[in-house]
Amino acid sequence: MTRVLTKLCVHLSVFLFVLNVLGTGTAAAQRAEPASNNWNGLPVLIAAGVVMTLLYFAFFRRKPGYRPSSRPSMKEPAAEAPGEDIFISYRREDSADIAGRLYDFLTAKFGKERVFKDVDSVKLGFSFADQIHANLRNCRLALVIIGPDWLGSSAGTARRIDGADDFVRIEVRELLSKGIPVIPVFVRGATMPGEEHLPADIRDLVKRNGIQLRPDPDFHNDAARLAKAISELSS
Repeated sequence: MTRVLTKLCVHLSVFLFVLNVLGTGTAAAQRAEPASNNWNGLPVLIAAGVVMTLLYFAFFRRKPGYRPSSRPSMKEPAAEAPGEDIFISYRREDSADIAGRLYDFLTAKFGKERVFKDVDSVKLGFSFADQIHANLRNCRLALVIIGPDWLGSSAGTARRIDGADDFVRIEVRELLSKGIPVIPVFVRGATMPGEEHLPADIRDLVKRNGIQLRPDPDFHNDAARLAKAISELSS
């Protein structure tokens, strides 16, 4: 506001100076021609018009990008972070230790905010099932860790993968239905089960190309290759 007033005073001073000069010149002309009673005020009017035009453009015409000072400037909303877009699916009794090691490797590479694993990512006091379903909806890439006991079979008991409420089956079914990259990760020498050994709603898993994740001394090389594939698929 102070700067505006200062500029206004400067322009007014110029205006008054011009009027004074023109008025002096006009008075001198009138003294030189006393017989004439017709004072020519045209130069004064022209000068006044010029100064007022300058004032208009300086203070009253809105310039491009102008915003009234009474309104706070609206900033563009910041882009949202990707969130936990890498989902790790595994069966605890089958590969919890390897899943944990792979989770540590991937979070060191991509950050904890991008990788979801149930035990490490579900907050205390929140529904385990609800959190998993929320992350299933939001993820953009998934790893399905498959070990020798991934089907959840044991002597004398039904296979867990056949249960409609089996979390691993639910996860794989939802991941396949999303149309996102789903990478099988084979551990402890396991291979992809035959299509006939899988429930009908997750049989498409056999069509996904996977990767072997071997123990030391090959773990870091295999994990690095997997991380490179994730970077390429999520870029």
